[in-house]
Amino acid sequence: MYLSRKWSIGIFVTLMVISLVLAGLSMALYAKTIVSWWVPLLIALIPSVTTPLYWRTWKRLTGFHAVFNILAHIFATGSLFCSLVMGLNYLCADKASQHEVRAEITGKWQKKHTRYRHVGRKHHAIPQGSYNTYHIKLEFPDGRTKEMSVSLSEYNRARTGRFRTLEVADGLFWMPVIK
Repeated sequence: MYLSRKWSIGIFVTLMVISLVLAGLSMALYAKTIVSWWVPLLIALIPSVTTPLYWRTWKRLTGFHAVFNILAHIFATGSLFCSLVMGLNYLCADKASQHEVRAEITGKWQKKHTRYRHVGRKHHAIPQGSYNTYHIKLEFPDGRTKEMSVSLSEYNRARTGRFRTLEVADGLFWMPVIK
């Protein structure tokens, strides 16, 4: 049974917005987790093995081409699974294992971004100015590295070769989290 075109597009857009919010949540949790960049990507791709089972369900829902449905399934299940794993890892971190870690600051830099303003009814973006974001790179005693975004005052205090103390706890899935 196929849904009407209006309902199917509405449900599809709602699912994609929820998936986008979940992908943003998993990126925010990645910033608080000491893990390599490929681990959350691998976690997100694990549910893609279920794609052959569900692409027809997506076709019934959207009425679109099979390739589009496969990509929608991979994005929706990947963002759901990644945010679930990263969220449980962070929220269920072992409080008893929480300890201080001294990480060495191995680098610092700033990125310049362009700020835009919207003008007119069709919201044309016009460059208005620029702003900076500040970042440091930390190396932990076990050899892992983490790039962190910091405030301007923390950036000004940071010196390469100095140490920064962080509260770290073991996550539910053995990925250390910064508390």
